[in-house]
Amino acid sequence: MWKASRVGLSSDMPRLIIRSAFASVTGRQHEASGTPCQDAALLHRLGRSGVIAAVADGAGSARHAEIGASVAVSAATHVLATLKSNVFALDEPKAVLNQIQEALTAKACEIGCEVRDLACTLMAVLVMKCEDDFGWAAFHIGDGVIAAEMDGQLQVLSRPENGEFGNSTYFLTDAGASTRFRAYKGQSKAVAFALMTDGAAESLYHRASGRLAPAVGTLVGWSRSLHPQTYKSALNKNMRNVISIKTGDDATLAIVSLGIKGA
Repeated sequence: MWKASRVGLSSDMPRLIIRSAFASVTGRQHEASGTPCQDAALLHRLGRSGVIAAVADGAGSARHAEIGASVAVSAATHVLATLKSNVFALDEPKAVLNQIQEALTAKACEIGCEVRDLACTLMAVLVMKCEDDFGWAAFHIGDGVIAAEMDGQLQVLSRPENGEFGNSTYFLTDAGASTRFRAYKGQSKAVAFALMTDGAAESLYHRASGRLAPAVGTLVGWSRSLHPQTYKSALNKNMRNVISIKTGDDATLAIVSLGIKGA
């Protein structure tokens, strides 16, 4: 079920300032073993009306984890780009999950593997301009964190969910994925989102307290104040030199922020 409600849309789409960037770093453990980065991220602009961000983390135990993660972000982006504002009117948000799972099943058939070989987590966000503010929808399964800044208040929107054991979680390919697929929607005058895999969350999220590190607010602020190319460079530099050093796992962070020109 949706975790929030009330989104009113307008056919009048003002000109927006949309800033988006992501950075991925292959974990030290994967570099040592010659394993490719099993995270994937994708950003997609919806013209002048909004943006989609999707991040996936392939399961370390899955044979084709990096393929699964890539398919998941592509499928999530395609589904949300097709639905656009209609996503806010969905009675059952798991319709989004079903289409992503169908894409994973099709890929498994194409390359001749079991669908569990493509196991991955997923975080995805759609943000669009509404009448006087922004409407947004977010989707999450597994670990990782979705942070949101709404009207100047930074908060954790969706926390990591681990399985029976501390180092396990839930994946899109699980038989019970529909019971673990979390969906949220709402609206805000100003909005930004940060989507981080569990590798990035090691530096940016404190599990015991459930709080974000101050660096999240700093990085979101930079997305608004720095030139886009400067910001992308700064995000990559911080991912390599600061965020990823606390984990041996792959680490990915995607940030989107939206504002109205002149506001």
